[in-house]
Amino acid sequence: TAGVDLAIALIAVVILCNSTTAAEDPTATSSIGQASADLRYRFEGVEQDGFAEDAKASLLRSRVTLTSAPLNGFLGSVEIDNVTAIGPDDYYSTENGKTEYPTIADPEYTEFIQAWLAYRSETVTATLGRQRITHLNRRIIGSKPWRNNELTYDGVRLEWKAKPGLSLDLSYVNNVNQIIGPDDGTRPANLEGD
Repeated sequence: TAGVDLAIALIAVVILCNSTTAAEDPTATSSIGQASADLRYRFEGVEQDGFAEDAKASLLRSRVTLTSAPLNGFLGSVEIDNVTAIGPDDYYSTENGKTEYPTIADPEYTEFIQAWLAYRSETVTATLGRQRITHLNRRIIGSKPWRNNELTYDGVRLEWKAKPGLSLDLSYVNNVNQIIGPDDGTRPANLEGD
């Protein structure tokens, strides 16, 4: 399928980016940044009263992350996810219309999960764009990585570490990209502010 072809192409790009650096010096990181790829297979089954059929989802999440090397404290990152059914797709994803099955909130999609620019110094980090924000071990505010489509935030974050034991972490978020996205289904994919 097109999703599997995209995953293979993105992984090939990561391998090519990293192999040039490794050929020059296997212990060095690239002077232009880092590239990584991640494949995660996930099967979920749901038996639910009120449905004649059980839900079965066999999904592959392909993730490519490109992060620049710092330049005078500035850096950027882009992370792209693709989720493709590679086996049974007998489930209701909230947007595929298969309402005869129980819900498994993992739609097929390709989306930018993160795309941010940041400035980092010894005491201050400022980040602008789509990003993961986590607090308290992801219990209150976090990315919910159990699902294939992680929860991310569009906004600005400022972190200040004045001294050990004293820090400040402020965020202004104007959009929450929910785990059921990227497209609206029975529930909205995004919670927009302002």
